[in-house]
Amino acid sequence: IEAEAKSLKNSKIDSVLVVCGEDPEYLTVDFIEETIQILKKFFSSISLEIFPLDTAAYERLVKAGASGLLVYQETYDRKLYDSLHSGPKKDFIFRLESASRAAEAGFHKIGLGVLLGLKNWIYDAAAMAVHAEWLRKKFWKTAIQFSFPRIREPGTNFKTPNPVGENELERMMLAFRIAFPSEEISISTRENCEFRNRVVSSCATMMSAASKVTPGAYSGLSNNGLGQFEIKDTREVSDICSDLKNSGLDPVMKDWDIALGF
Repeated sequence: IEAEAKSLKNSKIDSVLVVCGEDPEYLTVDFIEETIQILKKFFSSISLEIFPLDTAAYERLVKAGASGLLVYQETYDRKLYDSLHSGPKKDFIFRLESASRAAEAGFHKIGLGVLLGLKNWIYDAAAMAVHAEWLRKKFWKTAIQFSFPRIREPGTNFKTPNPVGENELERMMLAFRIAFPSEEISISTRENCEFRNRVVSSCATMMSAASKVTPGAYSGLSNNGLGQFEIKDTREVSDICSDLKNSGLDPVMKDWDIALGF
């Protein structure tokens, strides 16, 4: 973990997102807490994309130094969600209420998202907007971040039930920018560089850069091929910064600093 952090820091990145799956034997709250304590030696802001936890566990992670939490609902259609999951993740309500528990625990920023392609995008986008509006009213001190990940075919027999095209994705992001003028919109390296360059000029406020989706890939210590998704924008951090400057934008590496105390 420290080797990965050093490699990222060398690229001038100062805000990181820690992603993990669900493995009760190894991915414990203690392990995530220890990971945060290592990373906060290198970065000003640390966000988490992890499995749902209770409020007390979230409070531990905030105390350890995490400032953001992303828990994507995947779909707001309860019947569809139920048909797609098994095990602990099958609890739709526990996952849905993760954002509320995280806000109560003191996270500065809560990330919402749906996995575009499972359900008709208009349904899930509208449901996410209603969820965000409710959170804004109840937890007005907490910032909201929206993400719009599209399903990328995993190389198996799985076929995306409701594919979302670029035009629909852009329309959705623009609608959220109008509806939520002060909230953060993120665009990942799932999308190609031309699309990302376009939306940061109109609606997106945060973009990932030079992402690696296999454990150990930044430092080169491991690359087992078990990637989370396919990377479409393969530019280096310096190239992205250059493109942003050429568009009249300022690349800012520091998202937020927990030392500010609010």
